[in-house]
Amino acid sequence: VIIDSSTGSLAEFGCEVEITECEPLPDGRFYIEIEGRRRFRNLRSWDQDGYRVAEVEWVQDIMPPEGTKEREDLQELITNAAESARSWIGRAKEAARHDQRRLEKFVNVEGMIPPLRDPERFSFWLATLSNRRPSERLDLLRIRDTKERIRRGLIFLRAEEQGCRIQ
Repeated sequence: VIIDSSTGSLAEFGCEVEITECEPLPDGRFYIEIEGRRRFRNLRSWDQDGYRVAEVEWVQDIMPPEGTKEREDLQELITNAAESARSWIGRAKEAARHDQRRLEKFVNVEGMIPPLRDPERFSFWLATLSNRRPSERLDLLRIRDTKERIRRGLIFLRAEEQGCRIQ
């Protein structure tokens, strides 16, 4: 959960995460890798025994029903977006070929592409390819329209290609 910079309080939306790697560092800190699992809307929160706890509502996108024109349009958008993303990753890997750490990052991201039959998960993967500010990430959590999130993800990728640096 993050602090919403527009309100100064806990963000209304957040993401449940799973710690996938936890490595102690010599200075006592930890290197931690996480993966997002489920989105939630914070209904209320409080401090309990030194921890922030909350009552939440789990949030999912509102999907068009199977077999409808809207669902077909969404699947077509996903297919085209996946092709654009793979192409973008290919160019990013080429640009990073002399930087092993960055190259490894893009290889890992490429291997994490979710199944195209899972529109919501794919939309988050696409939207997080480019490096976004916390406020932009929070906006992505709020959106319940998968198509809109995919459109924003494509806009982010195009912006990075048009002069913004690839991180």
